[in-house]
Amino acid sequence: MKYARVSFMLVVMGGMLYLTILSFNEPYKQYGEEDAAVVDSPQKVIPKARIDVTAEGALFELLDLEAYGVSGIILEREPNQPAEPRFAIVKQPASADWKAMIISFTPSDSGYLRIRLRGAYYDDIERNHHSVVFDDVAVCSEDLVRNGSFETEENGKPSDWEGDCEAYINDTARARTGDRAVQVWHDQFIDQVIPVAEKKTYMIKAYFKTADETNHN
Repeated sequence: MKYARVSFMLVVMGGMLYLTILSFNEPYKQYGEEDAAVVDSPQKVIPKARIDVTAEGALFELLDLEAYGVSGIILEREPNQPAEPRFAIVKQPASADWKAMIISFTPSDSGYLRIRLRGAYYDDIERNHHSVVFDDVAVCSEDLVRNGSFETEENGKPSDWEGDCEAYINDTARARTGDRAVQVWHDQFIDQVIPVAEKKTYMIKAYFKTADETNHN
């Protein structure tokens, strides 16, 4: 169950007692909860791009975890995690324009980090996939992500990535750079595992937009 946090003050004026609300905070979103279908027209829903970052085997913590770039970021953590998470979700609203999603963290120990590209989960997911497109995925100042531009193909899929994307795009008009990009949604996603070193700060950067080319701004 979720609870909203409300701050209030009792004020006495003219012999009357008044209750004044000072602030109202939305309840904290727990891991695994779906997004409401945020509608900007009777038929359209604003999709969100999503990146999951996971310490493989939960063997290290993600210290100083931050996500920034576009407003409306949601950072989720699994319930009952330690103070420093080993897993996090970052979601940002998408539009027809390319935007950057940036995640920074410092591993508490050396190990491997799994990066997963997907779309957000919505309560109408069985009818609408709310697909998004990713391109140009990289770790800033580090040559760790392989085939982050998705230009290299192997057996009809982007090489060096695990999983199955909804569509492997081959269209200069739809890719941010080059000819290739990937279209994903919540249940069709791709992963890559990269090595990380203890107490070194990393910054993951990926570009995303909606798949339907409709601008929801």
